[in-house]
Amino acid sequence: MKMKPFLKLALGVLVVALMSGSLWWRLQRPTLADAVRRDPPTQSARVGRGAAAASAPATAVSPVATIVPAPVAASAAPVDASCTLEPREAIETRRAAADESDDGDDHPAEPAGPWHSAAFIAARQRILGAMRVGSDAYARAVAVWLEPTATPEAARQRQPSLAEMARTTSDPRIYALAFRACHKRGPIDGCEALSVRRWAALDPGNATPWLYALDDAVTAADVSSQEEALFHVANSSRFDDRFDSPIGPIVDAVGPDGAEPAAAHALAVEAIGLSAAQVSHELTLSQLCRASAATDANRRQLCGAAARLLAEHSDTLLGHMLGVSLDARLTGDTSRLERMRATPPDPVFKELDDPGSCAQLRRGLQVLRRLATVGETGLVRERQAASAAAVH
Repeated sequence: MKMKPFLKLALGVLVVALMSGSLWWRLQRPTLADAVRRDPPTQSARVGRGAAAASAPATAVSPVATIVPAPVAASAAPVDASCTLEPREAIETRRAAADESDDGDDHPAEPAGPWHSAAFIAARQRILGAMRVGSDAYARAVAVWLEPTATPEAARQRQPSLAEMARTTSDPRIYALAFRACHKRGPIDGCEALSVRRWAALDPGNATPWLYALDDAVTAADVSSQEEALFHVANSSRFDDRFDSPIGPIVDAVGPDGAEPAAAHALAVEAIGLSAAQVSHELTLSQLCRASAATDANRRQLCGAAARLLAEHSDTLLGHMLGVSLDARLTGDTSRLERMRATPPDPVFKELDDPGSCAQLRRGLQVLRRLATVGETGLVRERQAASAAAVH
């Protein structure tokens, strides 16, 4: 029986995670705020990617035991404005009291936490509204992309609306957002016009579109198309997944109202959940190369170049981890893999989990904004460089 792509991804990443000796921080990351899972503003964020070692790229500064936060570029949003955030202790105390007074109803009323308050809901809508009407086309696309969390009608119009935006855009971020929203969703108006080749033309040098072509070719058992896609991957200059890019317009849209920082944080959680639900195809590359590189010299060469590209120029920790693992498998040199296993997860990602105070929330939004700009590996690289500078 043929395994579904999502199950292949989950199983493969779990295997590599066990090989690496530690869990990748992204397993924790969609819990970016435990409060959002307990008091979801809408539907819960879905987790679609696995776990592995959270290590810096091989080209980064050698990791040190104590990581000092790097200077974070100031966000265009007024994240230093006063904010309203109910203390976590107050929420838990109220919930405990509600549990004690539960009369056995199968659906007891949740105590109104910050994510259910009228001020929070209004702040969330103001942020989305500002994104929809602003001059930034990418921000408008992200607002549409987030719309399934609003109404069923918005959910039905999401793919056609994004496809129409993609049809006329020259921005590869918008095209990627629409392509992934449409990918393998069946016949949807407008989606059939989107193609890997158009995405690749808008984003020259990025191997990510060709991973989708590779996955399609593997599914169709089309060897010729596999070779073409693998050639393009191996000859690219970077793997830009842009997993975190949608967070940027959310943070930029934060206004002066005190409830908007918390609302932006929750919207960032939703964006992370939506990104996680869109399966990427790094694992397809890894599986194909592991299965065939040993017996095909040309494919071995292309796979080696692709593995090094993932390890050194991916903007996600998952891509970096799979690249390091594949390179070790192809070359027999496990030194970089051992360094990855020994690298502790960067604490910045855990720090983003639960904004227990306004100060932590403001700092978290600044870090999220930087994350949207440079990606996961870029943020870790910056922080490691700052750590090394502080030590010396």
